[in-house]
This record gives sequence, structure tokens and C-alpha cells, in this order.
Amino acid sequence: MNKISTALISLLAISAALVNAQDIINTKKVPRRTQSVLNAAPSEPEAMGHKGKGKGSKDYKKFEATIKSRDDDFEDLDGWVKVEKADGKLKINYHIREGPKECDKCKIAIYDGDDCKHIEDPFWDKDDLEKNPWTIGNGAKYITNSKGRAAAFIKIKNSKPIRKHECKLVVLFDKEKDDDDDDDDDHGHKYDDDDDDRRRFLHEKPKGTIGCGVLIPDGKPSDHCD
Repeated sequence: MNKISTALISLLAISAALVNAQDIINTKKVPRRTQSVLNAAPSEPEAMGHKGKGKGSKDYKKFEATIKSRDDDFEDLDGWVKVEKADGKLKINYHIREGPKECDKCKIAIYDGDDCKHIEDPFWDKDDLEKNPWTIGNGAKYITNSKGRAAAFIKIKNSKPIRKHECKLVVLFDKEKDDDDDDDDDHGHKYDDDDDDRRRFLHEKPKGTIGCGVLIPDGKPSDHCD
């Protein structure tokens, strides 16, 4: 065997050894982070690449809303409303200051909506109840004294689970502007009429609204629903 042949055989042997060594390195070097992501289940936050926070994930039992004015005629209106379940109904405790004076027909109701600038429909179970329960005739009202103050509680059945009231809106009305039938059509059916559809489209507040607050789960910060 000549020198050239011997040199070629040596080069081939060295190349094969280098390839085998590189395969061993690639097999052993698996990043820990990549391996944990591969092993994680698709539903785990690490596998998705983020951790999310969603409303309604816990079975909240009590809520409180801080009431602020939504009408220039009652710019100093404030107070709070607490909501919980009792005897199959909502027990609503309220404490109102600087509201309408000597009002015995001022409505209080819970509404759907993103926030107090975007109030939508009264919150109740249309499959279980025939008519909107948030009416003065059904007891959904607060009573004020000569100084516009009110402190008491009412019970209303809206047939919604208590936990579903998270981030809903408590809305206060003035007796001189509110209309009990504003959220039902002329025939007393449970669906809204054309006026309410127009109001929602234009993001107008319900007629007679003077105050509003967001229901925050007990113990949670004020920005919980933001």
C-alpha cells in the first residue's frame, strides 16, 4: 500500500470519528426549558406560553358595589350596595347618600353591561321568569328620607345563580324619570322593545339613571372587573 492510500484511509477514519462524536453531543444537550414545555399538557399555562386570569372561575357568594353619580342633578350621590343569596332570592342591602328626597318609588336594579358607561339589559333569567322582576311593583326600590338618605334591604328573585352576579351593575333610578315598563314591550312580554334596542345601539343609559356601581366579589380589589 503506497503512502497516498494510507493517508486517504486515515482521513476517512478521522471524519467518521468526528461525526459520531457530534451525534453524542446533540443527543445529550436537551435544554431543560424546551423539555418541560414538551412534557407539559396542552391545557397547562406553561405549554401555552402564558398564564391567564378569567372572571367567574370561583364560586363567589357575596358582592359589593360602590355607587357613584350618573346624573348632573345628583352629582353628590354616593353609597354602597351589597348583594348575597338568602332564601332563594337576592338580598340587597343598600346605603345611599344625597339621593332624591323623600322618595318611596325610586327603583334599584341589577343590569348587564361592560361598565357604568355601557349599561345593557336588566339581569334576570328569561327562561325561568315570565316578566322582568326589576320593577317598583315587585319591590325593587329604595326609600329615602328628607335628606335624600336611604339605608335598608330588599329581596328580589331574578333566578340567576349568585356567582353569575360578578361584575354586573347596580343601577339607581329617580322616581320622576323612571318608567316601570321601560324594559318590557307594550304587551308585557319578556323581550325588549325597539326603543331599548336603539338605546343599546347608541350606548345610552336607561331612562332615569342617576347612579351606578359594579358588583365586586367580597374581598377583591376595586379594579377586579377592569
